[in-house]
Amino acid sequence: MATLFHSEVGLPQQWLPDETLFSLCSRYHKASGNRLASTTCQALFGHPQQGSAHDFPTRLEHFSRIAGGLLGTPESIIEKHTILPLYLRFASPDLVRRAILASCERSVGSLKFQLGLLTSAFRANHPLKACPICMLEDAERFATAYWHREHQLPGLWVCRHHGCRLLSSDLKATGVLRFQWILPSASQFEAQDYSPISPNILRFGHMVAAV
Repeated sequence: MATLFHSEVGLPQQWLPDETLFSLCSRYHKASGNRLASTTCQALFGHPQQGSAHDFPTRLEHFSRIAGGLLGTPESIIEKHTILPLYLRFASPDLVRRAILASCERSVGSLKFQLGLLTSAFRANHPLKACPICMLEDAERFATAYWHREHQLPGLWVCRHHGCRLLSSDLKATGVLRFQWILPSASQFEAQDYSPISPNILRFGHMVAAV
């Protein structure tokens, strides 16, 4: 399938099904031919590093403006293309307001601070996850594998479409490629686990996805 690109900076005009913001930006980085990740980040978010986080969005006002509004408002991007809504479903209206403001204008550290994650035991280091079958199907259908939003949800470790375990990559979460733009590929994942999947894992994944 041909991918349409916005004429101003070369951004894709359309999201792939269930695609994350980080995935779309990584597709742009690959298509642009930019040598440095910072060049892409500066072009899309107006900063050489802020905006490159794979889990929580930042500087969305700038991104939406650069995209000419074709990819949605900052609020719609948050809701449909990031995992942030999972953390806001049961938050107070004031916390939701402050978190969205941080996503639109500030750094990922500011956003994690608003959510209380910087002082929590988990620190919200989310690994990138992908389904091996989705990767093959996406490459055939769209000429590229990409990051699905549902797969990135914390606590979801099984692809609900194919019923197989998700592959996990810590390249971004551990800081190895903290500011890089990457798309899923077999080489970045450990060997797939073929052990039986616990019914509890399946039930919990369905519960998380339904929030």
